[in-house]
Amino acid sequence: MQMLINAISVSVLFFFFSPWIFATNRFPQSKPVDRTGPSTIRITTKGDELSIVFPVKPVVHRFNLDLELFSEERVATAYDDGVVYVLQLLKTRIPRYALRDYLKYKAKGDKSLDLVNRQELSVGGIVGTQEEARGKSRINGEQYYTKEQYFATKHHLYIISATTRDRVTPKMNDFFSSLKLGAAAILGPQEANNLAAEEPKPSGQVPFKGDVYDAKEVTRQALIVWQPPLEIPLFFAAVDMGHPVYEIQVQLILTPTGEVADLKAPPIRNPVLLALVTEMTEHVSFIPAELNGRPVAQRTTFKYELQPFKLRVVRTDHDIAADAQLAAFSR
Repeated sequence: MQMLINAISVSVLFFFFSPWIFATNRFPQSKPVDRTGPSTIRITTKGDELSIVFPVKPVVHRFNLDLELFSEERVATAYDDGVVYVLQLLKTRIPRYALRDYLKYKAKGDKSLDLVNRQELSVGGIVGTQEEARGKSRINGEQYYTKEQYFATKHHLYIISATTRDRVTPKMNDFFSSLKLGAAAILGPQEANNLAAEEPKPSGQVPFKGDVYDAKEVTRQALIVWQPPLEIPLFFAAVDMGHPVYEIQVQLILTPTGEVADLKAPPIRNPVLLALVTEMTEHVSFIPAELNGRPVAQRTTFKYELQPFKLRVVRTDHDIAADAQLAAFSR
């Protein structure tokens, strides 16, 4: 099976970021990480605190942003027992405006979402929004159920989500119930991870041992929930290749424990493009494939279709970013 991944349409955050130029100045090094046991994530910023308990130790990503409205994004992701958990932190000058734009572009970006419930809630005196929705994967049509909470605090926009195939689970409810904002978030176990730096990440180069199935052999295909938001750097790197259309196919195995293995990327003469494609592929968060109700390993191919646009005689970064935005909304 091939998973077609248009470089400028995978993540809702691409629509969110498209009016600005996105940049990241480093690529994480991947190492095995022990993710057994509950793990607390804590953010401690003066006057703006958060803590939440993941059922297993999450993988932490950090992206430096060169945007008008945002300076940094930190993301913690984890998979456990059929659920993908994601905590996104965006450092921004005006969090409430950022939340407004995120919700607007999210609605435009995924037309398959069917809103089940929407309500306001308050945690630690901070008012937020909770949404529950059903949807279908744009990659393979697999159905999913997601629950998200959004909070615009003094310095940050927090987006907290849990995604499963069918319905809210008790573990999902425990995850959201553990959320603390404000002074209450400062209390708790001292070993909490404060997201100050990236954690070592599982490497997609590790071989997988066991049975592996193709898409046609499984009952339910793997469901991609989150990818590193590197679409715009990927677009700029593809422009440098000078091809009207550039396609990259990456082979991999999506394991039954929610990890990527046996990643094989084709030879690419642009090292930046190769690093971006590898990063986007080996650090995806997904719900594993199923065969008769049990999680199994699925062999698949991620197909990145990059379409740089025709260049005019005079070309600026603003022109390219505008074209990228137009293409995203035309898909």
